[in-house]
Order: sequence, then C-alpha cells, then structure tokens
Amino acid sequence: MAGEFIITKTNHVSFQNLQSITNLQFRAWAEFLNTRSLVAYAVSTPVVLCIDQLTALYTSATDTSENNVRSFSFVVPGGRTMRVTEHDFNRILHFPTENLVPDPTTEEIHAFFTLIRSQQPNFLVGEFLKHYLPKPWNFFFHPLIHVFTAKLTNLHGIPLFLQKIGFAIANNRHINIGWIVIDQVILCMGPLDERTGINEDVLCFYPRFLQLILNDILTDDEREIFEGEANQECMRMKSNAITALIRKNNYLPGVPTVLTEYLRTVPLPLLPPGEQVNQGNIAQPEPVLAPEPMDVDPEPLVAIPDQEVANPQPLTTVEEPLEEPNENINEPPSPPIPSKEPSMSVEGDSAKAAPHKEIHPSTTALPSSKRRRTETEATLNQVRKN
Repeated sequence: MAGEFIITKTNHVSFQNLQSITNLQFRAWAEFLNTRSLVAYAVSTPVVLCIDQLTALYTSATDTSENNVRSFSFVVPGGRTMRVTEHDFNRILHFPTENLVPDPTTEEIHAFFTLIRSQQPNFLVGEFLKHYLPKPWNFFFHPLIHVFTAKLTNLHGIPLFLQKIGFAIANNRHINIGWIVIDQVILCMGPLDERTGINEDVLCFYPRFLQLILNDILTDDEREIFEGEANQECMRMKSNAITALIRKNNYLPGVPTVLTEYLRTVPLPLLPPGEQVNQGNIAQPEPVLAPEPMDVDPEPLVAIPDQEVANPQPLTTVEEPLEEPNENINEPPSPPIPSKEPSMSVEGDSAKAAPHKEIHPSTTALPSSKRRRTETEATLNQVRKN
C-alpha cells in the first residue's frame, strides 16, 4: 500500500456523559439506547484504536462469504489467517444471537414511519429524513446514524439498513443485526486490489467495531507484535449536538409523539409529562402503503366509434308525434345525419366512389324534428322493400 492509511471520522461512540444532557426527555432516550436497547454495547463501548492492527486487517481482508453467511478473512502478522463471520459480530458486539427472526419488510418499515408521525412529503423506503420526525424520534436516529453508518456527509438521511436496525430496536425484534453490520463493513472495504498497490489513500470505515473484533480474537502473542505502536482514540459524540437537534427541526408543531408498544413498557420518561397520560389513547394511523397496480383489460387496437356497432340490437320502432303528414312514402331513404365536424362535398367520379360523403341539403335543411321523422320513415320503407 503506497498511499496513506486513514481512520475515517465514523463509527462514533454514543453520548457518554448522560448527566450533561440537560433535556430530561432526551437524556431518557440516550439512556435507553446506551443501557436497555438491543445495540447498547455496540452503541456505548469506547475503544482505543491500534492503527497497525487495523492496517494489517484492512490491507489483507477479502470477502469469504459463503452459504448465506457473510464473512471476511485477513492475515495477522505471523502468518495466521483469521475468518470473521456475522456470528462473530453478533457475539462480540452483543447483538441478539438466539431466536433470530427475519428482517422487517418494506411494508412494515413504511408502517413504522407512518406510526411515529413522519412529516416527510413524498417519502419512499430508503429516503427517510430524520429531521421530518418528531424531536424524540429525531434524537433516536441521530446517534444511530453516527454509530452504524459510514457517512461523512448528509447525516440527515436514514439508509434502508439503518431503518431495519431502528425498527428492531423500537420493537425489540431480534433480527440478525450482525449480518447487517458486517455486510456494510465488506461493502465499504471493496475489493482487495483497490486497497493495495495503489498511490491513493485507503479509508478505514467502522474502525471501532473492527478494533473490538480484533481485541477479541487476537492472541496475546499476536498483540505483542503490535505493542507500543501508534494508537488513536475513537470518535465520540458530543452533547452539544442536542442543542442543535432542539433548535433545528422541520417537524410540524402540535402533533403528538407516538411510541411503539414495546417502548411504552420501558420505565423511562421518553415523552414529555403532558403526553405520558394520553399516550394510550392516540389513534394509530393506518399504514400508508404504495397502491398495488390494478388489473385493467387492455384497450382495443381499433377504436369502436359506436356502442351499437359493437353490440348490434334488434330494430326498435320509436313513434314520434308528426307535425305534418308526409305523402312521399315511397321516396328513397335519406343518408345518415352528418357529424358536427365540417363536411366536404364530393362531386363527379369521386362522389360515385364515395356517395356517403355527399351533402344532401334537402335533408340537412329540415328542422330537427322533421328530419328525424323523415329518416325514421325512410328506414321503415327500406325494411319493407327488403
């Protein structure tokens, strides 16, 4: 590796000094995430980063996933190859390891954000923004973004994989969080040839999680290889971020904050005192799901100008009052009434080839009632002749 190995400013530790959070409601949410949630250990455990250990891992790791198990392998100085799997992430980072259930579906995630009163217009799964959430839920996702994503910018967006983690935490659903996290680690690493033999810098993502993994699996002899080498503190969240969260929020006022059924059982003041009493009476909105496509018969290739042509009906005689007697019973039938669109008179040979396009002033000049009577009589005469 010819470039510089850089520890990115990601994978923070959540708020450590809870007493410094003066807002009691936000302090309760921070305490829940740090001590009672499914990700409490991963969120709140600091570690000293050993640069050389992380460099050895990052410059030799390859994706060795197989049989639906996500994993990567790397070589420790001394020659030992170590394989780290999703199960190691679950065990070392204290994620759920037993009785795991499938990840939430997109419909469940959509319903979850609808339940907690997201005010984001025209949102889609994968595009949720935390500043359109009520302030408590904004605070809930704020540390999760800093802990679990590799984002350096756009820290308002909640990616799909973090939506799943947030859903699991809020509903105490034991999904395979280790699979989700190691999958992100492998994606950020990229191919090995892009991390070795190049002149560009190599960016190390998820350094705190990787260091926790190394601290667990390295032997004492392997640690001695790196003893006395350069160390670095991991990133930590600062409590002054809460002030910005309180001030900057696009959420509409007057809409109550809603907790999930599981969070209502947590013995912490997650809601302001005025909303604690009425929480059980809040009407739960129906999930706003994308409409399914309707089954519609295909349009005919040729337009049918009149319904009677498509479905012929028996001839029906309609009797109308006659204003004047008509003696010309045997006169030839009149042509159909021309359309309201401008007609073009056709003469000569063209008229013989297309007699239906000729204009008959004698018929069109009649009043409407007389014209209908004449046409009706002409039609009857034609039927009698046939």
